[in-house]
Amino acid sequence: DVNDQEREVQEQLFPIADFITQVKVTDEMVKAYYDKNAKLFAVPEQATVEYVVLNAEAVESQVAVSDAEVSDFYAKNEKRFGSPERRTASHILVNAPKSASAADKAAAKQKADAILADVRKNPADFAKIAKEKSQDPGSAEMGGDLGVVEKGAFVPSVEEAIAKLKQGEISGLVESEYGFHIITVTSVVPAAIKTLDEVKGEITAELKKGKMSKKFSELAEVFSDTVYEQADSLKPVADKLKLTVQTVSNLSRTPSPALGDAPYNNAKFLQAVFSDDALKNKRNTEAVEVAPSTLVAGRVVQFKPASTRALAEVDAAIRQRVTVE
Repeated sequence: DVNDQEREVQEQLFPIADFITQVKVTDEMVKAYYDKNAKLFAVPEQATVEYVVLNAEAVESQVAVSDAEVSDFYAKNEKRFGSPERRTASHILVNAPKSASAADKAAAKQKADAILADVRKNPADFAKIAKEKSQDPGSAEMGGDLGVVEKGAFVPSVEEAIAKLKQGEISGLVESEYGFHIITVTSVVPAAIKTLDEVKGEITAELKKGKMSKKFSELAEVFSDTVYEQADSLKPVADKLKLTVQTVSNLSRTPSPALGDAPYNNAKFLQAVFSDDALKNKRNTEAVEVAPSTLVAGRVVQFKPASTRALAEVDAAIRQRVTVE
């Protein structure tokens, strides 16, 4: 079995350094390597580009919201900053539907009166009594709890009674199409309106957002027109819209992962920069939308076509490679 075999091994190292002096690399060998591997020495086309950006940040500096505008908005939209009164209630129902006979209704009322007397004697036991005696299947199990009273959720007579009661107060008998109700309000959270100071920041941000959207549309039109009409420089549009002309070097036709989401690293913008008109005539590109509410225009200030590094530049590196091989 090969697993049970043993071998003794010797090794002999031949360090490259010991033999380099014995290798002679000729100019012909270097030239042959250079010609065969031309792609290794290719230098892609590159452009140095001036550019200006119109975006939300640039527009924001040109938009302001006054205290008067904030106050006016608050006054016109006061309801938006308020919360209505919030009531929770419980009830006990003794059934006496519309179809009940007069005798049945009278009996139901007598029963409800007795329950009401019991509740008034022991108001703290309202939930316990409701659980035992209420005939409303939806709330009896929960001690008569009706939850938060939403407008229109209950019949008018019940709603009106809930609206009039103070917290903890117990109503008299309230008649409805379902029978007789005994009602108590379990909590009242008063209506409240936030003060102007509390909502000033929120209003300012909302008004500013609206103004910025409108302003961006206006400035975008000016931006596009100016870079087109005064196409031999980006300075006119920068001066007119208070923008900064910036410069970036070594751009190529395709976006570079290393440059991330920089506005000049956008495929549409690079296509415009490397168009014939921009390269040959050094004219401004059109305004290019590189992201929502972000326009960029550029101008080529220097262009280096694709080339191959000269043999003299790479001679030493090639000699080293060929020597090792």
